[in-house]
Formats: sequence, C-alpha cells, structure tokens
Amino acid sequence: MRFISAFASLAVAATIATTASATVIVPVPGLFNSGVSNSNVTLGDNATDPHWRLIAAPAGVTLGNTYTGVKNASFPIGPWMANTATSRWITPTISHTNIAAGDYSYELQFTLTPKMITSTGKFTGRFAVDNSMVSILLNSTAITATAGSFTAWTNFASNGGFVAGLNKLTFKTRNAAGSGNNPTGFRVEFLTNSIEVLPEPGSWAMMIAGFGLIGMSLRQRRSPITA
Repeated sequence: MRFISAFASLAVAATIATTASATVIVPVPGLFNSGVSNSNVTLGDNATDPHWRLIAAPAGVTLGNTYTGVKNASFPIGPWMANTATSRWITPTISHTNIAAGDYSYELQFTLTPKMITSTGKFTGRFAVDNSMVSILLNSTAITATAGSFTAWTNFASNGGFVAGLNKLTFKTRNAAGSGNNPTGFRVEFLTNSIEVLPEPGSWAMMIAGFGLIGMSLRQRRSPITA
C-alpha cells in the first residue's frame, strides 16, 4: 500500500512538473537600446547604430543608417538629457545641425523563432525625443504614448502585437521647424521584456527519464531483503 501511495504521489508530481515545465520564460531576442553595440556597450561619438534604422524622413534626407551624432557637453546636449552607459541619442545624420523639419521614423527589427509563443511577448521601456513622438507601432499594433520630451523620459509598453518571424518596432518622431541650428534626435531604453518558449524535445526526454529513475528507486526500495 505504501508503494502504491508513493507511486501515486510520483504521478501527481509528474503532472505538476509537466504543467510547470510546458514553457520557459526568456528575454525577447533583438531588443536593443539606442546607441549600443551588439554587446550592449554604448557606442562612441558619431558611430553608426547597428540596430536602429531610419525608414522615413523628409525629402533630401538619406534613409538607412542612424548615428550617435553628438557627445555630452556638446550642443544640443545642453537641453537634451545626457548620454549614459545604458543608451545614447541617435540622429538621422552624422551632422546633428540644420536637420529639416518634418517626420522621421526609426525602426528596430527582431525575429521570433517558431517555438516562441507570440501571444506571451511583452516589454516596457521609455523614450526621449526632439521634438515630439507621433506614433509607436509594433507591426500593425499601435502603442499608446504621449508626445514626449527631450528633457525627460516618457514610458511605453506592449503586451500584444508580436508575430512569428520578423517583427518591426517603429517610432515616428516629428522635428518642428526652427531657425538656424535645428537638431532632432531619438533615444530609447527597454526596461523589461519577456516571452514564453516551448522547451526543446531533449528537455522533455530528460524530464521523463528523471521520473523513470525515481520510479525504479521506489521499486528497489520495496523489494524484500533476503538473508
């Protein structure tokens, strides 16, 4: 009877463990702050950002690369929040002066693998912008956020809108018209992010084998000892 009770307890434990181990939580791959390298180290001055791309801009502005642009203590870093070891401002051109007024869209692309459960993906973050934020889109899903500022952070978050395969996170900013030096820039930091992933087949095999070893141990413990 003790053996049956122990084996029943094992079966319940296996069910609980299987349910708990159905997925694992991992970071969303490919989310990078602005102005950092592939190793999340902040880039130097006037460097090309390897992750964020300029996909829309007023006529005459070259699309493609974005740049760290300026260093602390240089205009316009007087009114802009200072760069840190976590993120840097990025701009549409290497020269951050005399940038045309209009809308500029910065985009980050990342890929979710087939084993990732897109409905569980989520992130929180914050941005700063000169002059204002027009919209934020994760693929076709709008992320609500206020207009923003270049002197303080504005929070944003997403709990949906992820898709299998290639994902696109797009920030559409607006540079107001100005006289003389007219800079524009964008900055973003991800604070939290996660997504659930189905475990590899090998993980299931190891778990099942582990339960088999426990069952064998129980059987051996039940066997009578002969003199």
